[in-house]
Amino acid sequence: MVISSRLVTDTLSIQFPLSVMALFLHFTCPLKNGIHARPASVIEEFTHNLTSTITLYNNRTGTQANARSVLDMVAADVRFADACVIEVSGADEVGDKDRLQQFIGNELPSSDESVAAPITAQDQVLPRMLRNLEFTHFWGTVVVPGLARGKLVQWGVLGVSPTIPLHGERPGIDEVALVQTGLERLAAEYDDRLKHSHTALETALLKAQRAVARDPAIPSRVRQEMKTHGYTAAGAICATEQFISQQLLATGNPLLAERALDVRDVCLSLLKILYGESAITTAAALTEDSLVVAETLTPGQLLGMDRSYLKGLILTHAGTTSHTVILARSFGIPTLVQVKGIGAISPVTAILDGELGLLVTGFNDTVNRYYAMEWSRREQYNARIAGLATKPCTSAGGRVFEIAATLGTAAEGTAAFDGGAAGIGLFRTEMIFMGRAAAPTEDEQYEEYSKVVTAAQGKPVIIRTLDIGGDKPLEYLQLLAEENPFLGCRAIRLYGKLEMLFRTQIRALLRASCLGNLKIMIPMVCTTAEAQWVRQIITEEQGKLSAEGIATHPCVPVGAMIETPAAAFAIKGLSKYFDFFSIGTNDLLQYFMATDRANASVAHLYNLSEPGFLRLLQQLINEAHKHQRWIGMCGEMAGQIQYLPLLMAMGLDEVSVPCSVVPQIRDRASACDMQACEALLASALACDSANEVCSLLQAANTQLPQPILAPAQVILDVSLSNKTEVLKQLCDTLFIHGRTVQPRAVEEALWQRESTYSTAFAGGFAIPHCKSDAVTTNTLMVLRLKEPVSWTSDASEPVRVVILLAMRESDSAHAHMKVFAKLARKLMHDEFREYLTTESNPNLLCDFLRETLDLTA
Repeated sequence: MVISSRLVTDTLSIQFPLSVMALFLHFTCPLKNGIHARPASVIEEFTHNLTSTITLYNNRTGTQANARSVLDMVAADVRFADACVIEVSGADEVGDKDRLQQFIGNELPSSDESVAAPITAQDQVLPRMLRNLEFTHFWGTVVVPGLARGKLVQWGVLGVSPTIPLHGERPGIDEVALVQTGLERLAAEYDDRLKHSHTALETALLKAQRAVARDPAIPSRVRQEMKTHGYTAAGAICATEQFISQQLLATGNPLLAERALDVRDVCLSLLKILYGESAITTAAALTEDSLVVAETLTPGQLLGMDRSYLKGLILTHAGTTSHTVILARSFGIPTLVQVKGIGAISPVTAILDGELGLLVTGFNDTVNRYYAMEWSRREQYNARIAGLATKPCTSAGGRVFEIAATLGTAAEGTAAFDGGAAGIGLFRTEMIFMGRAAAPTEDEQYEEYSKVVTAAQGKPVIIRTLDIGGDKPLEYLQLLAEENPFLGCRAIRLYGKLEMLFRTQIRALLRASCLGNLKIMIPMVCTTAEAQWVRQIITEEQGKLSAEGIATHPCVPVGAMIETPAAAFAIKGLSKYFDFFSIGTNDLLQYFMATDRANASVAHLYNLSEPGFLRLLQQLINEAHKHQRWIGMCGEMAGQIQYLPLLMAMGLDEVSVPCSVVPQIRDRASACDMQACEALLASALACDSANEVCSLLQAANTQLPQPILAPAQVILDVSLSNKTEVLKQLCDTLFIHGRTVQPRAVEEALWQRESTYSTAFAGGFAIPHCKSDAVTTNTLMVLRLKEPVSWTSDASEPVRVVILLAMRESDSAHAHMKVFAKLARKLMHDEFREYLTTESNPNLLCDFLRETLDLTA
């Protein structure tokens, strides 16, 4: 992103009538989604306390916007890479221009979270069990995956009660003043809710809506509607919502069109403040498990529903990036959007399939059986994963590898530990300091730290001290603008300038330390001089607390974030002052590659697979262990499952990952074969390019060798209706026990073989088989049916015993046929068939087959 500043008399290609003496900034929009409501609210919040008049110009569209009006900025339709100008005019224009330049360069690029790519129904292909069936279903786009069942509930568009007058004068009522008072009360309500916000998402959404509530465009439009059409306050608010929404829709930008929901939410909230809850016509309350169907849904409507009954959302016209969708994702509510052809609905029970992108409203026996199998698959997999949560995550050879959670608020702690987190590997304290007019007090911080330490119940909690500067400024600290803030005064480098703020945080942390296993971590440490100074501050504050009679833990571990090459090569000296280390991969890679990770033009260099970076990590981990220091990792790399085998082989002690992926990372780590991981690491370190490393990781299978046959792969005396159900059950079992993450791919590979020739054998046996790298472990599985099923279309003997043979494509070319040939020969013997047909003990059956077929792991 290029930013320039000069007197407006040198206007270059600017086409706007700017003030002659104003200052201005040229920049290109760095946001992939453009300036929609969330980033616009960040701009509004930043400019709210500046004294200058600030105007945003979009060169592409020829529009201008008041930078204190979210709606103005959204309507300007600023898209990614648009050339823009900000005009700054006023008594403090020089200072405000400098502050804006820092904001545009550092904070604006990170003001909008990336939106997860929606899952579309791939070519709208139904699974084998559902193909060629006549049942009522509708395709949509998955924005929140999951499986849900409930009664369909039509959620109508909210409107104003007929009892509320929309036109005409009301004696003794100043309608304009009424609206202004209501907006002030609404903004104050948002301020109050922000104080009690528990998550970064909730904070961002509340700030966006607060910005709309205090947007000057709303009262301005309301006054115009009253003057022109004689509306009352209620009528003018409704007309204003419609006018602004139509403006957003007219841009043709789907992302901006979705912001109309936020405007509607604010206007409805304003009506409730002015006229009470009865002013709004609402849909019926949810009273049982429900799938809500609506054209669109505002965030406020979603928040107002009883989520104990809300099982899924079907939004026929919504996009994939609305705040409603983002909220649904945070709540884990399965959601489909852009569902076509559904029309009017009746209150029937339906299923929302957030894997296929399907809403099923009509059922027959086969459809019911398919979803019964789907629920069973998910429940059994979740039960196996949940069972791991209470056990240490131990790799082959007995080395414990810790999977910890990264948190931004104390409220996330319960979910982290329920998911099996061994502790909190990184608790970011920035959220405690954000969204405020002043820094939090010692007592406020102590209360927040106490919550997460208490929730941990003795598990380690690593709390990082305030990491600000760079891309995370705090307005009330009034930090000076820097030419390159990522290389400037940030994190620990600010502590000397903000010593009392740092000492206050240390006091709060030390006080909370006596409640559990708290560890303090310092960000952005580069030198031993910094380390010595931090230790001195901690020692001094601990002494003061002791003198005041305030309890603390006598020996609180203190660690350092390793985020720069300088720190990576100073482990020996830093080990004299720090008890542990944690690698911050996001910054370490950025500084190692001299690459601004927010700069799209050099984004290709910001690659975690770069062999030189992997070598740096290995050297860093080795050095920490050489000096008897524990070392973990937080940041992007820690949560990416493809790098897990490398990190385990490097000897890392812990990874700290988002709460949502703790169970999956634990499952994969416990299944890793350390010898295979070490071999993969050796190959990766020998690569010459990131592309080579990526290819290596994609082809690798580092799963711990498992027996080709285990008791869990023996399923006895089950009731299934046909061959299609049998093959699905076999593949579902592979998934449940971690032998594939792509059960449908294995199922299709089996059907491809079946389409060539039947795998049925005489005597009521079948051996479906395939070779596919969708299988992570070579597997033999036995499934015995209560009642035999037809295996072919002719009148041949039905099958009662099914033996699955699923082998990896990349393994020995002959392994598949060796086992298959042995099976085929043994099935010719009556004694062999009789044993498989009658034995009821899975363990004995496994022993029999291993010995008879000479099976090895």
